[in-house]
Amino acid sequence: MKRVIIVGSAGSPTRVIELLKLGEPLRFPVVLCIHLTSTVIETFAEHITRETQISNVVVKSPTRLINVIHLPAGGKDIVFLTRDLVTVKEGSGKIHPSISTLFLSLKKVADENFIIIVLGGLGDDGKSEAKTLSKKKVRFLIQEDAEFPYLPRNIQQELGNRSELRPFHEIKSILKSLNRDAC
Repeated sequence: MKRVIIVGSAGSPTRVIELLKLGEPLRFPVVLCIHLTSTVIETFAEHITRETQISNVVVKSPTRLINVIHLPAGGKDIVFLTRDLVTVKEGSGKIHPSISTLFLSLKKVADENFIIIVLGGLGDDGKSEAKTLSKKKVRFLIQEDAEFPYLPRNIQQELGNRSELRPFHEIKSILKSLNRDAC
């Protein structure tokens, strides 16, 4: 089963919603790691469901992955315990959820069935850890036309030709195709 992880920062919340408007039931789990202030997570989760018609789970404790959207509780980092189990933990850094912490947790469980979509954002969160994941054949789809190109550009520079630099509409098309093929 495919597992899709969407990461991003500034400008990403609206793009996440647009990306997940598939017009059909979700056929694989999606894990979101979008930099948001802790007070807006619950509201953002409600907004996602209202706009996409896809259910979501705000992860507060160990949670088995199912075919919905999984978001970390406010102020927490989301991490993989196994291929099919995520949880949250207190982060030591200033940014939550931390893409670096998520990527570190994937080192032991990720394989070619993991797809990471990197949307727009600021900074370089996750950059250092991305290369290890690409060696495990994780597929990276990186937004080429992001409003805030710093995060995707930094991760893409780290990965080089081990990533796919695509415009947003192509990433959405790939996601729809993956969803149809997951039947």
